[in-house]
Amino acid sequence: MQLTEWPSLIEHDESLLEENMVLTLEPGIETGGGNMLVHEENIVVTATGARALTKFAAPALTVV
Repeated sequence: MQLTEWPSLIEHDESLLEENMVLTLEPGIETGGGNMLVHEENIVVTATGARALTKFAAPALTVV
């Protein structure tokens, strides 16, 4: 199992994005002590761009 599956949105990945492909954006942050917080945002590639399948995280996270 890999942490990130194909296609990867990284510099050396030359995969072509095609209509109806679903991608998961996984912005993450290290919270200390080696712990990671990752938020998944799913998007689908459309003929005119991209459409969110999940609600994107707010620019600032609420402290609980």
